[in-house]
Amino acid sequence: MSSFHVLDKSYVATPEGGIAANVVVVRDPDYARGCTLPSAANQGAVLGITTHSQARQGRSIAVRRLGVAEVIAAGAINVGDRVVVADNQGRVSAAPLPRFSIGSVGANNAVVLEWLVPSDFNPAMTITVENQGGDDAFSWAFENGGIVLRPATTSEAISQTAASLLAAINGDATLSAFLRASHATGSSGAGLVGTESVACSNPKARLNSFGIAEGSATEAGDRIPVLLTP
Repeated sequence: MSSFHVLDKSYVATPEGGIAANVVVVRDPDYARGCTLPSAANQGAVLGITTHSQARQGRSIAVRRLGVAEVIAAGAINVGDRVVVADNQGRVSAAPLPRFSIGSVGANNAVVLEWLVPSDFNPAMTITVENQGGDDAFSWAFENGGIVLRPATTSEAISQTAASLLAAINGDATLSAFLRASHATGSSGAGLVGTESVACSNPKARLNSFGIAEGSATEAGDRIPVLLTP
């Protein structure tokens, strides 16, 4: 039989008006035994999740530090998603995926690329778009610890639009296991792809993840069980 450990600790609720149940709390920097709500999204140094409410400032509240606890979601979350602090209400959201942005909205060729395999993510990796010359179809390769995208060309010039590139990435069985492409807000995808090399815009986005969703949320306000991870 496998064992399952739960650790609840008592802290002093320091906010005026107390703290609700099923929310994330952090240590109060002004009081060693105190806990308070996070100040911003993706805040680190999470203490845990409250298991009951405490309406009175200065009174004790139980915080689950280890094990599974129910927490309020700020939006849709899938089973298995890693979670982070969503806002200053202590709700949670799915941890953002590493993201790369190519093109520009003004040129209507802006594409957002999300890295889908965080365990294989290298914060130093780049995604490069290069002109392969000639008259060739779209191709790609893993090179130098990153990915090189080679858009379709005609007469040695890139002839592939951002919309076509997006479809090619998402339609490639191997590449789409690592990257998910989408149009950036405000970009139609009608513009031709340009050459560039970009780094990840949020390489540390998942560092403050503190748990794994064991249930799914479909909308803000849903309560889901989260397995707290050290």
